[in-house]
Amino acid sequence: TPVALTTVAHELNLAVNGEILISGITHDSREVTHGDIYVAVPGMKNHGIEFLAQAIEHGAVAVASDAHGVEIAQNHGLPTILLNNPRFDMARLARFIFGTPDRDLVLIGVTGTNGKTTVASMVRHIVCSAHHRAGMIGTLGAFAGDEHLAGLRTTPESTDLYATLGYMREQGITHVVMEVSSHGLELDRVAGLEFDSAIFTNLSQDHMDFHHTMANYFAAKAKLFSMTQSAVINTDDEYGRTLLEL
Repeated sequence: TPVALTTVAHELNLAVNGEILISGITHDSREVTHGDIYVAVPGMKNHGIEFLAQAIEHGAVAVASDAHGVEIAQNHGLPTILLNNPRFDMARLARFIFGTPDRDLVLIGVTGTNGKTTVASMVRHIVCSAHHRAGMIGTLGAFAGDEHLAGLRTTPESTDLYATLGYMREQGITHVVMEVSSHGLELDRVAGLEFDSAIFTNLSQDHMDFHHTMANYFAAKAKLFSMTQSAVINTDDEYGRTLLEL
């Protein structure tokens, strides 16, 4: 259902300039469809606003970005929302526009260095054995029941993630098991999600090119456990024992 840009901005306490109805949201200029708000955030190499022309060509009617991106979008005559914390606010926008689907799902997050895919698959099987309709998001892809949803990374970007959760809700899925990577946590891909339970498998040296230190890596993983109502933690792992004490 289309929603007014001002309604979205005011609900999330973000500054807005201009007015228009928006019907969807994406961070990928190639995936924009008519009526979308295009979210242009800084990346590792490029700023999303560099692809504004492509987004407009595909039907973007508004832009959400940082001050740099907002200025450029307004020069193109587009209504804008100013993001204070671009990646975190992008997730908040997506969650609102897709109708907070996590609130209608039993959401179980699995994190750790090794075993995420195995544990997530086992939990999904247990949920299905209890006669619930289960979805899964992770290394093997995303599944809504038996339907495979192609093209998503282990922990999708927030606009893709909330779109996927919204679709799963529409398909009658009641439980979703998802692998939650340290990148996904550090880059706010799962910001705003309300997990019913979180599982910690273990932690060993990995992704040092991104996190640089084990302390940073552990801190990223630990974020998941501030977003959940209950937790299952492997205390045979030294980091699991540390996590239990937080």
